[in-house]
Order: sequence, then C-alpha cells, then structure tokens
Amino acid sequence: MKRTLGWVGLVLVGTALGLWAGGRFAPQLHGLLHTAGLHGDHPAPAQEGAATAAKRLYTCGMHPQVIQDHPGNCPICGMRLVPVRGNGEASAPPAKPKGERKIKYWVAPMDPTYIRDSPGKSPMGMELVPVYEEAEAAAENPNAIRIDPSVVQNIGVRTAVVARRDLTRSLRTIGRVTVDEKRLTEINTKVGGWIERLFVAETGQQVRRGDPLLTLYAPDLVTTQREYLLAVDNLRKVGASPFPEVVEGAKRLLASTRERLALWDINRAQIDRLERTAVVERTLTLYSPFDGVVLERHATEGMYVTPGQPLLQLADLSRVWVLADVYESELPWVRPNTPADMTLSYHPGQVFKGKLDYVYPTLDPKTRVIQVRLVFANPQGDLKPGMYADVALTPRVAASVVVVPNEAVIHSGRRNLAFVRLPDNRFEPRTLTLGPAGDDGQQVLAGLAEGETVVTSAQFLLDSESQLKEAVAKLMAVRQESGAAAAAPPARAPITAPAAPAAVGAAPMADMAMGGGAPLPAGQAAAYHDLFTTYLAIQAALAGDTTARVAEQAKGLMAALHALADQGISAAQMQRVHAELAGLQSGDLQRARGAFGPISEVVLEVAAGPAKAAAATLGLAAYHCPMSHANWLQKGEVANPYFGASMLRCGEPLSVGSRQ
Repeated sequence: MKRTLGWVGLVLVGTALGLWAGGRFAPQLHGLLHTAGLHGDHPAPAQEGAATAAKRLYTCGMHPQVIQDHPGNCPICGMRLVPVRGNGEASAPPAKPKGERKIKYWVAPMDPTYIRDSPGKSPMGMELVPVYEEAEAAAENPNAIRIDPSVVQNIGVRTAVVARRDLTRSLRTIGRVTVDEKRLTEINTKVGGWIERLFVAETGQQVRRGDPLLTLYAPDLVTTQREYLLAVDNLRKVGASPFPEVVEGAKRLLASTRERLALWDINRAQIDRLERTAVVERTLTLYSPFDGVVLERHATEGMYVTPGQPLLQLADLSRVWVLADVYESELPWVRPNTPADMTLSYHPGQVFKGKLDYVYPTLDPKTRVIQVRLVFANPQGDLKPGMYADVALTPRVAASVVVVPNEAVIHSGRRNLAFVRLPDNRFEPRTLTLGPAGDDGQQVLAGLAEGETVVTSAQFLLDSESQLKEAVAKLMAVRQESGAAAAAPPARAPITAPAAPAAVGAAPMADMAMGGGAPLPAGQAAAYHDLFTTYLAIQAALAGDTTARVAEQAKGLMAALHALADQGISAAQMQRVHAELAGLQSGDLQRARGAFGPISEVVLEVAAGPAKAAAATLGLAAYHCPMSHANWLQKGEVANPYFGASMLRCGEPLSVGSRQ
C-alpha cells in the first residue's frame, strides 16, 4: 500500500514539473519546432473542434439559401435545419495554412447575395463571414466544384467511363407468323378429266417431294398418247424413204405430239416409257414438287376438273415470314438484315433468331405504322402460321462512336449537362451536344472525350451546388465590371429570394414598382377593391385546405373583372380567367389550386399595371412558391395556397419588379 502511494506521488510531482516547464519554455519550444519545420499553424485538436463547432452553420435541405448559425426550423417550409458539413467544406478545397489563404470577399450567412469587400454586419445584424480565394483551383478550372469524400459516399455518387463503341437500340413490336409466299404453290391440271384416286386425305397432311397427290382420267390425254405412238410408228416406216420431205414431216409430227404431252405435265420419263412399252396409260398422276404441308384441299375422288381449277395448295414451312408493324418515327433505324429476336408465349425461354428481310413501301394512314417482313428458320415446325409473337429488333444506330450513359445526362430543356469527375474530388459540369440515343447511352458529338469519368447518380445535388457557385461568380463579375470596389451590390437580386420571409417580410406592392400612379375614378377604384377582396378570400380558403365558398367568391371575382372590362382588363386576360373558372369552381381542392395559379398571374398583371394604387392601399405582397413554381398575392404572414397546411409557410417574396 505504501509503495502504491509512493508511485502516485512521484507521478503527480512529475506532472507538475512538466506543466511548469511547458509554461516557462513553451515559446522557446514552439520556436524550435517551427524552425525545424515540425510545427504548423493549426490549432490543437480540441481547440480546432471547438472552433469548428463555434462556426457551424445550418441550412435547409429544400431551401439551400436558408443559412443560419444556430439549429432550428426552416422559416419557409418548416423543415428542421441540418448542419453544413465543415462550414462549407463540401464545396471548398482542403484548408490551407492561414498565412497562405486570401479573403476574396465577405458575405452574409443568411443571404449569399449580400457581398462586401470588408467585414461588417448584414442587414439582419449577423456578422459577415469570409470567402477565401481558390486561386489554383479557379485558374485550373473555374467551373469545377469540390465535394468532401464522405459527402460523395453519403449521397451515393456513382460514376461510369465514357467509351467508344457501337450504339444500338431495341425496337419492340408484335408480329404475326405467316407463310413464306416464295414457298407456296397451287396444284392444278392443264387438261380436263375425272379424279380417279386422291392420295391426300385431309388438310394439314405432310407430304414429301415426289409423293403422288392424285390420279386423273383424261380422255384427251389418252388420245394424245395414241397419237404419239402412231407418230413414232410412222417415223420408223418412212425413216428410210428417199424423199427427205416425207421424213422431215414425220419428225415434225412426232415432236409436236411429244410437246403436247409435256405441256400437260407428262414428264420425260413417262414419255420415254410410253414410247418404249407402247402401252397407253388411262390416268395421269400428279406429284408433290417439295416437302411441305397441305394448306387447302379442294379435290375429292370422282369429281370432274377443268384445266386450271385449283385442287390442292401446298406450303413449305421450313422457313416462315413474320409480319410486324413499326412506327414511322422508328423508320430511320429499320434497315434490311437488321437482327431480330422473337419469343412465343407458349414457348417460354426459347428465342428464335432471324433478320429483317423487307420494309414495305406504304404507310397505314390511320395507324401511322409501316409493315416490315422478317424471315425465321422453322426446321422443327414450332412456328405455325397465324401465331402472334413478341419481336425485338436491335438495329445499330451508329458504329464506333463516343457514348455516354443515359443516366449521366441531365436534360434541362434548353441544354444537356453531364458532370465529369476530376482529381481531388472535383466535379465539372459540361454542356453536351448529343446525337442519336440508344438503349443504354447516347452519342456525344461534343463536350466529352473517350475515357473521361462521368457521374451517373446524384447529379442534381451537384447541379444545385454548381448553380449556386455560378450565381455568386456572376455577382462578383458585375461588381468588378462596374468598378465600384467599395459599393455593395443589391442585397436582393433576382437569382434568389431572401431566406426568411417571416423575419424580413415580403416586398409590398409599393416597393415592387406597383405603387403610386394617378388616382382612379371612384367606380373603377371600387371595382379593383372588389377584385382584390374576392381574390384574397379565395387565396385564404385554399391556404386553409378548403374549397368552401370558393365557387361563390369566384363569381364575385368574375363580376369585378367584367366591371373592369376595357378599363384596365383586356379581352385576353378575361379569356385566360374564363379558361380556369371551371376548375376553380369544381369543388375539388387540387383542381382549384391548379386553376388558381393562372388566375393569380392575371391578378398580378393587374396589380402591377392599372391597379398599382389600389394594391398598395390594401398592402398586398407578392410571393413565389418554389415547390409549385407559381405566384400569388396576399396580406400578412405567408400562407401558401398551393400546399396549405402541409407547407403553409413555404413562400419566397418576389424580387423588385419580377415574377418567376
């Protein structure tokens, strides 16, 4: 026990001496470490963590312009604010030593458009925060943004490599199996007679090449055979005649008779046998010209047939056609010899391989489709004429082109964007010029090069960060061009709205270039007052999630508009309100809110025009809903008519003289 107490005392004495020595010689020790290059300017970990906690900012996930230095709820939508990682480290490069960093400008934490060249306070009384220059990064690529690696992992950023390859696309359609018309034949005779025997008993019977189909008794054929035998005998008798004319006449008679038999489908072997045996056959036998199936049977035993009368129809089904329809918009990709895959519902798992053989030259004017013909081998007979099948064509759109994945492209309507991943966790937005689209990618004509890495997920988060950086850069460029280094730009610019309408307040009509104007006649001023009063009643009802009395107020709104016809309300504006009146009076909350937006645009135009004074007298304020991209007028605290209680305080005051 005594030994233990002794050791504890020794430790305490050593600690005390160390603290005294550290306090006394700390400056000299710091200087030695600094001279040796082993001491930096960074604070101790505990101090650094405390400083980071003291400078932590909070923002809204739905409204990134809302930034404050303490936790709470978003003043626009009411959502809980989340901390900004590392006080902006998601978009800033790694911190440099303080001696190497240069402050570019000072900005208000609640309004990123409020910029000053020196420290101070914002209009809301908050201390301005510095923004440091990133000279190296800006010189290398001013459009790139930097994202913390942990943020990249948390938001699920995935990438893909831009490659050069063949671009293909799939066209899916429904096909109908039919007979190959090139392998279809009709069996008939060229001589009249009676069918004595029919070897084909039924439709659908399989026949082989050379199989007998039927025997026909033809009196004309019997007579011609006897004439042929007489011609043969006559040639033998006059063959030694000294008169060449006689011999030549006998030869012509024999050739004529032989040709007549051949024209009646008597083959050469049968004619030679007739000449050799001199036996006249009573019947004519017809044989199958190929392996196939009897599709139609019109003959029966004992019936009399005339020359050319259809008796049997045979088809070779070892190869079939499939007729399919494609839309005219898909016609550029449909070419002969395009590979095709076909599946049948009754034969799951089996894929039949074929190719496109022909594109028919006409378009169906009703369905706007074009018929194409595909060829498929059918050795087992699985494909039956009349079947329906699913057909997938895989045409090659382009060969050996630069292809970007479809999911990497952001289509904004006016341009196409992709984010390229650069070293040091930087991402650069690129404007793309795109060519044809395939199943899993699009051809890139300009904007990307083979081998570059593009982002395929979470691009919209990167895009919002890029737009914020671009907006600030534009403001700084305006300041530099104006030459007013000490003058501040407008605190509220059209690129963004103030973050806290409840605290700052909406811009009243008089401040929005709507106030003032010449006095109105008493009757016209009363009509404007009625217009705004009924409009505000509708706005309040929709903000309260109800359509009660909306239809009644809508009638009053229309009465006020009619009273102002040709006195500040144009016919086009009246027509726009009339078009939405049914939706406003429907009693359905969603339809009423959808109709309220276009009507609000008309009322805003009136309030900004002939009714400036009336709107200013009522103290109306204009707001913009960033979630529905619609505007409205109201009095008092923000009450969103497009979402009601779910996002009642979601509303951004409109900038001076602007409507979004």
